[in-house]
Amino acid sequence: MSIYIIIIMIILRSIWYSRYKLIHFYGEKNEHNDAINCNELYDLQSDPNELNNLYDNPEYADIQTRLQARLDKFRADQKVDEY
Repeated sequence: MSIYIIIIMIILRSIWYSRYKLIHFYGEKNEHNDAINCNELYDLQSDPNELNNLYDNPEYADIQTRLQARLDKFRADQKVDEY
């Protein structure tokens, strides 16, 4: 019996504001995997287990935009590149 362990490097950044949490997952493309670039948005008050991703829900577009701006500013302030 052979057991294979595959480790995929996924980096995430997240920001919380009040009851909402925005997560940005990213990783570089390599010989084994495509690049990763995806986002998740959760309402921690109504969904504390983070089961319902609201990122593409138009009702949350304003919250998504505000949190993304905060995350982008933090990354710029810290001089952190995307990868």
